Amino acid sequence: VFATLRRLEHLASVNSAVVRISRLLVVAVVLLQTLACVWFLIPYVQDFPSDSWAVVEGITDTDPASAWLLAFYWVVTTMTTVGFGDITPIREEEIAFAIVVMLAGASLFAYVIATGAALIQTMDRAKAAFWQRVDTVEGYLRSRKVDPRVTHEVREYYEYMWERHRGVGERELLGDLPPSLRLGVLSELTRSLMDRVPVFRHAPAPLRGELVAALRPVVYPPNAVIAHEGEVGDGIHFVVEGEVEVVASDGSTQATLGPGTYFGDLTLILRERRTASVRSRDFVETFFLSATEFERIRADYPEVREVMTEASKERSDTMAELILEGVVL
Repeated sequence: VFATLRRLEHLASVNSAVVRISRLLVVAVVLLQTLACVWFLIPYVQDFPSDSWAVVEGITDTDPASAWLLAFYWVVTTMTTVGFGDITPIREEEIAFAIVVMLAGASLFAYVIATGAALIQTMDRAKAAFWQRVDTVEGYLRSRKVDPRVTHEVREYYEYMWERHRGVGERELLGDLPPSLRLGVLSELTRSLMDRVPVFRHAPAPLRGELVAALRPVVYPPNAVIAHEGEVGDGIHFVVEGEVEVVASDGSTQATLGPGTYFGDLTLILRERRTASVRSRDFVETFFLSATEFERIRADYPEVREVMTEASKERSDTMAELILEGVVL
C-alpha cells in the first residue's frame, strides 16, 4: 500500500496532499488493527480465563470475524476516548494494555487531526490567497465608490479566471522553466490551436516554436471591444475559447467568429486601418501575437510571408466573405 501511494504521489495528475492524507489514514487503520489483535491476544495466550473480557463477552466460540469486530470496536472507542463501558478490562494484563491504548489514542488522534488539518489547509492555500486578493480589490473599488455594476463585472471576471485557470496565468507559472522545457509545455497548452489554425500547420518546426513562445494569453469579459474600428492593428488574435462578433460602424453584427479563427493579420501586414470592430460575446480567451513580436519573427524567418500566404488560402468561409466585402480586421 505504501509503495503504491509513493508512486501515486509522483504522478502529475494526482494531488500529492490527497496522497499524504491517504497515507495518514492507512497508518491509523494499521495501528488500530494491530491493537485490536493484541487486545484479543491477551486472553487467547492465557487460554481464555473465566474472568477475561473475551469470556465475559462470550466470543471464545464465535467466528473470527465477529471476534475481530468486537475487539476493533473496543480499541476505537477507547482510543477516541468515547468509552461506552460495554466492554471493560478486568484482569491486570487487560487494564495495563487499556492504559497503553488510551495513551496511544491521545497521541495518535492529536497527530492525525493536526496533520490532516495542515494538509487540508495546504490544499486550499492557493484558493484562499486568490479570493483574499479578490476581496481586497472589491473593497478598494467600493471605497472609491465605483459603480456596483463595474464591481460585479470585476467579480465575474475573477470567478471565470479561477474556474478556468485557478487564478494563475501560464506565463507566471512557467517563467522560471528553461526555454526548451517552457516551449514543450506551451506547445501542449496550445495543441488545439496548432491543429486548427493554418498558420501553425504550415509553419516549419523552428518557426512554429518561435510563434508559440511569443504568444501571450489574454482573457476578455463579455461585451469587451477587442479591436476598434479605425485603428491600425497592434497584433494578431487567435481565438481559443468563446465567440467574438465583427461589428460594423452602425452597430450591426456582420459575422461571428469562434475558436480556431484569427484576426488582425490583414491590418498588420497591409498597414491599413480596421474597417470594423471586434467585440466579445461572452468570456473569450485568445492567444495574442503582438506586432513587435511578429516583426521580430518575420525579420528572423523570411519564410513567414510564404506561410501567411498559404494560410490565407485556408481561411474559414466567414472570414473569406468578410474579406470579399472589404472588411479589414
